[in-house]
Amino acid sequence: MPGIGRSPAVTALAALASSPVRRSRPRLNNRSNDRAEQGARAGVIANFNEAIRLDPRHANTFNSRGVARAGQGERGAATDAVEARRLWPAIADSLTDAFGPGPAFP
Repeated sequence: MPGIGRSPAVTALAALASSPVRRSRPRLNNRSNDRAEQGARAGVIANFNEAIRLDPRHANTFNSRGVARAGQGERGAATDAVEARRLWPAIADSLTDAFGPGPAFP
């Protein structure tokens, strides 16, 4: 039977480790980054969208989706840069590093 012989702390830690946010957001974010690095565009932004839905406070996911959107010529890259900067001011600098300080990247 699950939980027999476990302390409350171990049970709580096990529940946290199996939380969908703790498992899925990093997995989706990493999968999207891997696909983008390999040049595979299909599903990259959709995975970032799902990762953001699961954890809307993760600046790196907004930043990564912004880089992917800019690389694919999609709208919304600047919005993602603004949100990433709001969540963690230093992270959005990679958008400027990657694409230059143009009007799309405040």
